[in-house]
Amino acid sequence: MNIANTTKRSKSGLFLMELIILICFFAIAAVICMQLFATAHTLNRRSVGIQMAVLHAQNAAESFRAGNYIHSARFDENWNHMGLTELDSRYKMQVEKNQVENIAMADIRVIDNFSEIELHSLTVKRLVD
Repeated sequence: MNIANTTKRSKSGLFLMELIILICFFAIAAVICMQLFATAHTLNRRSVGIQMAVLHAQNAAESFRAGNYIHSARFDENWNHMGLTELDSRYKMQVEKNQVENIAMADIRVIDNFSEIELHSLTVKRLVD
């Protein structure tokens, strides 16, 4: 009788040990998956930011080429236009214009205000009558 109880205990102890190892394995796999999802989310936000920066810079460049006055702009986190004086904007588009003889130029830069990283920049030129 004593031998039978020992055998049952050792089998249940082995089963519990296997169960603990499996739980640890799945917990580690879950942590790795969560890190991958967080990294993917961060990369997606950065990609969307760069795409929107390119879009706004190109719009400003086309407006400049058409002869319209372009100016600096500020945007919130969702790329909605904000007032020019608002300091809590997430992104800003800076436009520096100059003219040499009959060529007008504009340097357009879109910057992330929080990290001070330049997302996109371009220079556009046009002839002036």
